[in-house]
Amino acid sequence: IAFVVKQDFLTKFVEGLVKADLHVDASEPVCMSLARLTKNEEEAHIIIYSHPSGEGGSFILADKGDVIAVISVSDSITEDKVARFVEFSKDRYAQKPTKILISSHLTNISAPEILGLPTGHIDLNPFTGIAKKKDLKGEDQKVLNLDTEKLVKPIVMPESDPSEEIPARKRS
Repeated sequence: IAFVVKQDFLTKFVEGLVKADLHVDASEPVCMSLARLTKNEEEAHIIIYSHPSGEGGSFILADKGDVIAVISVSDSITEDKVARFVEFSKDRYAQKPTKILISSHLTNISAPEILGLPTGHIDLNPFTGIAKKKDLKGEDQKVLNLDTEKLVKPIVMPESDPSEEIPARKRS
């Protein structure tokens, strides 16, 4: 699976991390993290992830922890859109998912089944999927360990004059 990220986005992201003096231990697309939740399942699943704001999200076809297909939307998620993704999954990938897992805060989708597939609302937290990730190996090691020095120029802090004394902070 390959993901394409615009170089200018990645550069700005890394610059922000460097300026904020933040260290990232793990980073991966939400779809990969959520797909990992199906790793021990025998059949393919459709996962409907909604952003906490309720606007936008992703339709994910996952099989045994792998992402088969993902479509992201910026507008609201509806039962009609879910049905279209189910059909797309069957037609394009010949996958026969057995369940539709829906973000628990997506309350506008209440049908017990869509196109004959049972639906269930669960708490879809991408951090749970990242936490289940085993040690990084092979391609994951290469993809998830980015060499940030090659992406941005290092920020050099000006050296302070040693003769200048920095006043101590007063405690309140």
